[in-house]
Amino acid sequence: MNKIVLCLNKITFSLATSLAEQEKNKNIKYFLLFDRARIAPNKAIKNVKYIPISKTSILCNIFNLLPLSNIEAYVPHDRINKSLLHYINLLNNVNLIDDGMDTLRENPINISKNLTQKARSLVTFSDYTKMGSWTSNIRKVRPENINSLFDKSQPCENLNNYDAVIIESLGVNSLPSKYKKVCIIRHPNPNKRIHLERQSNLKEIFAQDFSLEGSIIEYEGDIIMGETMILPYLLHSKKINFRHLYIQMSDTQYQNLKSLHHLIKRNNISLDIKI
Repeated sequence: MNKIVLCLNKITFSLATSLAEQEKNKNIKYFLLFDRARIAPNKAIKNVKYIPISKTSILCNIFNLLPLSNIEAYVPHDRINKSLLHYINLLNNVNLIDDGMDTLRENPINISKNLTQKARSLVTFSDYTKMGSWTSNIRKVRPENINSLFDKSQPCENLNNYDAVIIESLGVNSLPSKYKKVCIIRHPNPNKRIHLERQSNLKEIFAQDFSLEGSIIEYEGDIIMGETMILPYLLHSKKINFRHLYIQMSDTQYQNLKSLHHLIKRNNISLDIKI
Protein backbone atom coordinates (compact mmCIF):
# COMPACT_ATOMS: atom_id res chain seq x y z
CA MET A 1 0.00 0.00 0.00
CA ASN A 2 1.16 3.54 -0.82
CA LYS A 3 -0.09 6.44 1.27
CA ILE A 4 0.07 10.01 0.01
CA VAL A 5 -0.34 12.71 2.66
CA LEU A 6 -0.75 16.39 1.85
CA CYS A 7 0.93 18.44 4.60
CA LEU A 8 0.16 22.15 4.29
CA ASN A 9 1.14 23.08 7.85
CA LYS A 10 2.95 21.62 10.83
CA ILE A 11 -0.28 20.20 12.28
CA THR A 12 -0.82 17.82 9.37
CA PHE A 13 2.91 17.15 9.18
CA SER A 14 3.12 16.17 12.86
CA LEU A 15 0.14 13.83 12.59
CA ALA A 16 1.43 12.35 9.32
CA THR A 17 4.89 11.54 10.68
CA SER A 18 3.37 9.94 13.79
CA LEU A 19 1.08 7.85 11.60
CA ALA A 20 4.00 6.77 9.41
CA GLU A 21 6.16 5.85 12.42
CA GLN A 22 3.42 3.62 13.78
CA GLU A 23 3.41 1.71 10.48
CA LYS A 24 7.14 1.73 9.72
CA ASN A 25 7.42 -2.05 10.11
CA LYS A 26 4.53 -2.73 7.74
CA ASN A 27 4.70 -2.97 3.98
CA ILE A 28 3.44 0.60 3.58
CA LYS A 29 5.20 3.46 1.80
CA TYR A 30 4.40 7.05 2.77
CA PHE A 31 4.83 10.01 0.42
CA LEU A 32 4.61 13.21 2.48
CA LEU A 33 4.01 16.30 0.35
CA PHE A 34 5.09 19.35 2.30
CA ASP A 35 5.10 23.12 1.94
CA ARG A 36 8.74 24.30 2.10
CA ALA A 37 7.68 27.74 3.33
CA ARG A 38 6.16 26.28 6.51
CA ILE A 39 7.72 22.85 7.07
CA ALA A 40 11.33 21.66 7.29
CA PRO A 41 11.52 17.85 7.64
CA ASN A 42 14.21 16.96 10.17
CA LYS A 43 13.53 13.30 10.89
CA ALA A 44 14.37 10.31 8.71
CA ILE A 45 11.69 7.59 8.81
CA LYS A 46 12.49 4.48 6.83
CA ASN A 47 9.09 4.19 5.13
CA VAL A 48 8.72 7.90 4.31
CA LYS A 49 9.69 9.90 1.25
CA TYR A 50 9.41 13.69 1.59
CA ILE A 51 8.36 15.57 -1.55
CA PRO A 52 8.15 19.39 -1.75
CA ILE A 53 4.64 20.25 -2.83
CA SER A 54 6.03 22.51 -5.56
CA LYS A 55 7.29 19.40 -7.39
CA THR A 56 3.89 18.26 -8.60
CA SER A 57 5.47 16.41 -11.55
CA ILE A 58 6.87 13.83 -9.09
CA LEU A 59 3.42 13.33 -7.64
CA CYS A 60 1.83 12.97 -11.05
CA ASN A 61 4.38 10.25 -11.83
CA ILE A 62 3.42 8.40 -8.66
CA PHE A 63 -0.24 8.43 -9.67
CA ASN A 64 0.58 7.39 -13.23
CA LEU A 65 2.96 4.56 -12.30
CA LEU A 66 0.99 2.97 -9.48
CA PRO A 67 -2.44 1.34 -9.69
CA LEU A 68 -5.02 3.66 -8.13
CA SER A 69 -6.34 0.76 -6.06
CA ASN A 70 -2.96 0.68 -4.31
CA ILE A 71 -3.00 4.37 -3.29
CA GLU A 72 -4.55 5.82 -0.16
CA ALA A 73 -4.70 9.61 0.18
CA TYR A 74 -4.83 11.84 3.27
CA VAL A 75 -5.83 15.46 2.67
CA PRO A 76 -6.64 18.32 5.07
CA HIS A 77 -9.32 19.74 2.75
CA ASP A 78 -10.11 20.05 -0.94
CA ARG A 79 -9.04 23.64 -1.51
CA ILE A 80 -5.91 22.42 -3.23
CA ASN A 81 -4.03 22.49 -6.52
CA LYS A 82 -6.41 21.52 -9.37
CA SER A 83 -4.12 18.87 -10.86
CA LEU A 84 -3.68 17.25 -7.44
CA LEU A 85 -7.42 17.43 -6.77
CA HIS A 86 -8.02 15.69 -10.10
CA TYR A 87 -6.01 12.66 -8.97
CA ILE A 88 -7.52 12.66 -5.49
CA ASN A 89 -11.00 12.53 -7.01
CA LEU A 90 -10.01 9.38 -8.92
CA LEU A 91 -9.27 7.50 -5.70
CA ASN A 92 -11.74 5.41 -3.75
CA ASN A 93 -9.65 5.47 -0.58
CA VAL A 94 -9.52 9.07 0.65
CA ASN A 95 -9.09 10.19 4.26
CA LEU A 96 -9.07 13.51 6.09
CA ILE A 97 -6.13 14.64 8.20
CA ASP A 98 -6.55 17.40 10.78
CA ASP A 99 -4.91 20.70 9.85
CA GLY A 100 -6.48 23.02 12.39
CA MET A 101 -9.74 24.44 13.58
CA ASP A 102 -12.14 22.82 11.08
CA THR A 103 -12.12 19.59 13.12
CA LEU A 104 -13.54 21.58 16.05
CA ARG A 105 -16.03 23.66 14.05
CA GLU A 106 -19.69 22.72 13.71
CA ASN A 107 -19.50 23.85 10.10
CA PRO A 108 -16.04 23.51 8.56
CA ILE A 109 -14.84 26.44 6.49
CA ASN A 110 -12.37 24.70 4.17
CA ILE A 111 -13.74 21.16 3.86
CA SER A 112 -16.53 20.51 1.35
CA LYS A 113 -19.55 18.37 2.17
CA ASN A 114 -18.54 16.05 -0.65
CA LEU A 115 -15.19 15.35 1.01
CA THR A 116 -16.70 14.79 4.47
CA GLN A 117 -19.01 12.18 2.93
CA LYS A 118 -16.24 10.51 0.93
CA ALA A 119 -13.61 10.38 3.70
CA ARG A 120 -13.10 6.94 5.25
CA SER A 121 -11.39 8.29 8.36
CA LEU A 122 -10.18 11.43 10.11
CA VAL A 123 -6.66 11.55 11.53
CA THR A 124 -6.70 13.80 14.59
CA PHE A 125 -5.50 14.23 18.17
CA SER A 126 -6.16 11.81 21.02
CA ASP A 127 -7.03 14.69 23.41
CA TYR A 128 -10.21 15.69 21.60
CA THR A 129 -13.27 14.40 23.43
CA LYS A 130 -15.58 16.74 21.54
CA MET A 131 -15.34 17.80 17.90
CA GLY A 132 -17.56 19.40 15.29
CA SER A 133 -20.77 17.44 14.72
CA TRP A 134 -19.81 16.87 11.06
CA THR A 135 -17.15 14.40 12.29
CA SER A 136 -19.60 12.16 14.17
CA ASN A 137 -19.95 9.52 11.44
CA ILE A 138 -16.28 9.40 10.45
CA ARG A 139 -13.90 6.83 11.94
CA LYS A 140 -11.18 8.53 14.03
CA VAL A 141 -7.48 7.65 13.90
CA ARG A 142 -5.52 9.21 16.76
CA PRO A 143 -1.74 8.72 16.42
CA GLU A 144 -0.66 11.39 18.93
CA ASN A 145 -1.80 14.01 21.45
CA ILE A 146 -1.85 17.73 20.82
CA ASN A 147 1.29 18.33 22.91
CA SER A 148 3.21 16.81 20.00
CA LEU A 149 2.86 20.16 18.23
CA PHE A 150 5.61 21.44 20.53
CA ASP A 151 8.62 20.93 18.26
CA LYS A 152 11.61 20.76 20.60
CA SER A 153 14.02 21.08 17.69
CA GLN A 154 12.93 24.71 17.26
CA PRO A 155 14.20 27.49 19.54
CA CYS A 156 11.85 29.16 22.01
CA GLU A 157 11.35 32.91 22.15
CA ASN A 158 11.48 34.71 25.51
CA LEU A 159 8.20 36.65 25.51
CA ASN A 160 8.32 37.77 29.13
CA ASN A 161 9.66 41.19 28.15
CA TYR A 162 6.14 42.05 26.95
CA ASP A 163 3.04 42.99 28.96
CA ALA A 164 0.83 41.26 26.40
CA VAL A 165 1.18 38.92 23.44
CA ILE A 166 -1.30 38.87 20.56
CA ILE A 167 -1.60 35.68 18.51
CA GLU A 168 -2.57 36.83 15.02
CA SER A 169 -5.80 34.99 14.26
CA LEU A 170 -9.32 35.35 12.95
CA GLY A 171 -11.39 37.39 15.39
CA VAL A 172 -8.68 39.59 16.92
CA ASN A 173 -9.79 43.15 16.25
CA SER A 174 -8.49 45.44 18.97
CA LEU A 175 -5.59 46.05 21.31
CA PRO A 176 -6.41 47.25 24.83
CA SER A 177 -4.66 50.55 25.59
CA LYS A 178 -3.54 49.50 29.08
CA TYR A 179 -0.43 47.70 27.85
CA LYS A 180 2.92 49.48 27.57
CA LYS A 181 4.83 46.85 25.59
CA VAL A 182 3.06 44.43 23.23
CA CYS A 183 4.18 41.71 20.85
CA ILE A 184 2.09 40.41 17.95
CA ILE A 185 3.02 36.96 16.67
CA ARG A 186 2.26 36.95 12.97
CA HIS A 187 0.65 33.93 11.32
CA PRO A 188 2.96 32.00 8.94
CA ASN A 189 0.28 32.19 6.22
CA PRO A 190 0.27 35.76 4.79
CA ASN A 191 -3.34 35.24 3.67
CA LYS A 192 -4.35 35.20 7.33
CA ARG A 193 -2.96 38.60 8.23
CA ILE A 194 -5.12 40.88 10.37
CA HIS A 195 -4.94 44.66 10.54
CA LEU A 196 -4.22 46.37 13.83
CA GLU A 197 -3.55 50.07 14.01
CA ARG A 198 0.21 50.62 14.08
CA GLN A 199 1.42 51.63 17.54
CA SER A 200 4.89 52.46 18.79
CA ASN A 201 4.61 49.88 21.58
CA LEU A 202 3.78 47.03 19.17
CA LYS A 203 6.53 44.68 17.97
CA GLU A 204 6.06 42.03 15.27
CA ILE A 205 7.63 38.59 15.27
CA PHE A 206 6.85 35.63 13.02
CA ALA A 207 5.60 32.25 14.20
CA GLN A 208 7.67 30.22 11.71
CA ASP A 209 10.93 31.46 13.29
CA PHE A 210 10.51 29.72 16.66
CA SER A 211 8.38 27.26 18.63
CA LEU A 212 5.20 29.16 19.42
CA GLU A 213 3.84 26.32 21.56
CA GLY A 214 6.98 26.09 23.70
CA SER A 215 7.30 29.86 24.03
CA ILE A 216 3.70 30.60 24.98
CA ILE A 217 3.67 27.97 27.75
CA GLU A 218 6.53 29.83 29.47
CA TYR A 219 4.93 33.26 29.06
CA GLU A 220 3.57 34.92 32.21
CA GLY A 221 1.74 37.95 30.77
CA ASP A 222 -1.62 38.42 29.07
CA ILE A 223 -2.39 36.47 25.88
CA ILE A 224 -4.92 37.77 23.36
CA MET A 225 -6.09 35.47 20.57
CA GLY A 226 -8.97 34.64 18.28
CA GLU A 227 -9.72 31.44 16.39
CA THR A 228 -6.37 29.67 16.36
CA MET A 229 -4.93 26.21 17.08
CA ILE A 230 -3.02 27.68 20.01
CA LEU A 231 -6.38 27.88 21.80
CA PRO A 232 -7.09 24.09 21.91
CA TYR A 233 -3.38 23.51 22.50
CA LEU A 234 -3.47 25.64 25.65
CA LEU A 235 -6.86 24.32 26.77
CA HIS A 236 -5.52 20.76 26.70
CA SER A 237 -2.02 21.51 28.02
CA LYS A 238 -3.23 22.74 31.44
CA LYS A 239 0.10 24.50 31.91
CA ILE A 240 -0.90 28.16 31.85
CA ASN A 241 -2.78 30.57 34.09
CA PHE A 242 -6.09 30.94 32.26
CA ARG A 243 -6.76 34.23 34.06
CA HIS A 244 -4.27 35.76 31.61
CA LEU A 245 -5.97 34.38 28.49
CA TYR A 246 -8.38 36.60 26.53
CA ILE A 247 -10.36 35.42 23.50
CA GLN A 248 -11.67 37.82 20.85
CA MET A 249 -14.06 36.56 18.18
CA SER A 250 -17.48 37.14 16.66
CA ASP A 251 -20.58 35.46 18.02
CA THR A 252 -20.78 33.44 14.78
CA GLN A 253 -17.25 32.14 15.32
CA TYR A 254 -17.93 31.28 18.95
CA GLN A 255 -21.15 29.41 18.20
CA ASN A 256 -19.32 27.46 15.50
CA LEU A 257 -16.84 26.23 18.15
CA LYS A 258 -19.32 24.47 20.46
CA SER A 259 -16.80 21.66 20.93
CA LEU A 260 -14.62 24.02 22.99
CA HIS A 261 -17.34 25.72 25.05
CA HIS A 262 -17.03 23.31 27.98
CA LEU A 263 -13.27 23.89 28.27
CA ILE A 264 -13.58 27.68 27.92
CA LYS A 265 -16.32 27.87 30.59
CA ARG A 266 -14.61 25.41 32.94
CA ASN A 267 -11.47 27.54 32.98
CA ASN A 268 -13.34 30.87 33.33
CA ILE A 269 -11.59 32.34 30.30
CA SER A 270 -12.43 35.96 29.45
CA LEU A 271 -14.43 36.27 26.24
CA ASP A 272 -14.80 39.37 24.06
CA ILE A 273 -17.63 38.35 21.69
CA LYS A 274 -18.69 40.75 18.93
CA ILE A 275 -22.33 40.45 17.90
